[in-house]
Amino acid sequence: MNNFIQNIEPIGILLFLVAAVILLYVILSAWLNRNRTIFWSPMTFIALTFLFYTIIGPYFMISNNDTKYAGIEMADYFVLSWTGALLSFLSILVSYKFTQKKTFGFNFKTNGKSTLYIGVIIFLIGFLSFIAFHDFNFYKVLMIFGSNTPNNGKIEGNSGYLGQIVDFCVAGVAIIQINVMKTQKLSHKLILVLTILLSVIVFVFAGARFRLIYLFITLISIYYLAKEKRPNPLFWLTVFISVVLIMGAISGSRSYQRGLDLSKIKDQEVSELIQLGLNDTRIFYSSGALISKTLKSKEYVPLEPFFTALTMPIPRSWWPDKPNAEYLKDANTKIWGTTDYGIAFMNYGDSFYTFGWLGIIFNGLFLGWLSKLFWLQFYKQSKNEYNLLNLALFNGFTYVMISRGYLAQELTMFIMFITIPMLLFKWLNIKHKIIF
Repeated sequence: MNNFIQNIEPIGILLFLVAAVILLYVILSAWLNRNRTIFWSPMTFIALTFLFYTIIGPYFMISNNDTKYAGIEMADYFVLSWTGALLSFLSILVSYKFTQKKTFGFNFKTNGKSTLYIGVIIFLIGFLSFIAFHDFNFYKVLMIFGSNTPNNGKIEGNSGYLGQIVDFCVAGVAIIQINVMKTQKLSHKLILVLTILLSVIVFVFAGARFRLIYLFITLISIYYLAKEKRPNPLFWLTVFISVVLIMGAISGSRSYQRGLDLSKIKDQEVSELIQLGLNDTRIFYSSGALISKTLKSKEYVPLEPFFTALTMPIPRSWWPDKPNAEYLKDANTKIWGTTDYGIAFMNYGDSFYTFGWLGIIFNGLFLGWLSKLFWLQFYKQSKNEYNLLNLALFNGFTYVMISRGYLAQELTMFIMFITIPMLLFKWLNIKHKIIF
């Protein structure tokens, strides 16, 4: 605690405490609410993501005098980062609270008899796309925790849009889970376990920790929303610590698209693994640095993020010179003098880069509005399986939405994790008499 106080200006400590109190209040009030489904609303997951990235992670790192990122001292940027985070969360919260009317809704009813098959089909589309567009074989699966795989375990192939169809696995597993909770059949449970296992293997091979977290949030949302249960704090605190340790192990032993080599972490202590597990929260540092550099240079990018996002679906083979997020490379150059690190920024950092403090406010208001729409759709028809799946997938998306600020990436993930799988789910339900 002493190191934490010594490394931060008084105004920074005040902002830290205010943000911590507000975030904990939102989370605790949701947990104490008589309506047990309230805790599993998007607002809770938004608050939890902010708590992890702007309070828990920074506190432990700063307390350990770990205030550098890629060799650059970041202590001067803490106050700006907490200011941006607090402004962003309050904007989201205000918009969420004042969005009351449901502006859209779905009365679509699923066909319970074919839910399992639909889930399996969507899962297989995602899983087989990974097999088809990467140099993937089951020998590498057996060697997932080793480094002696052929070609060093590297998975090669098309990692573009077709490769991203692997994201469908999350929706496929979620649909199977909904079926299992209804039928409780042993054979269906085995299919659920198998698809979860295969999804984890694929996501680990792809070096994409965010997909593991997305899957985890989606599945627990479905379970607790369907059961209308309140979470056990002690149990989930244990789970949280375990997840941090697992993320630390993955972070310390992974190579992107090369699987894991546990020999890299065999001599590390638990505290070191926790530190590695919290490593991703360093984007709290980079976000503050981006705000600071932008304030000084006055070089905002009001249009490029939107233009890049809108042109993202166009194949580069059709348009070789289409936007390539050069503004993020420029941001890295301003801070580190190079683009070699490819360091990301949190949502509020990217928002500031576009329109300054107003960018953070407007972005927060939009995210709060969008989150409330997904919640209201579920809340009005909470027994509808379509709405349950839609909300659970969006809950998973909130993690990406807050922790990453690259708009084009966020839009692509929204389409690949939610939009297309939900359309497939609806279409397959409508066509079930013909297909099944």
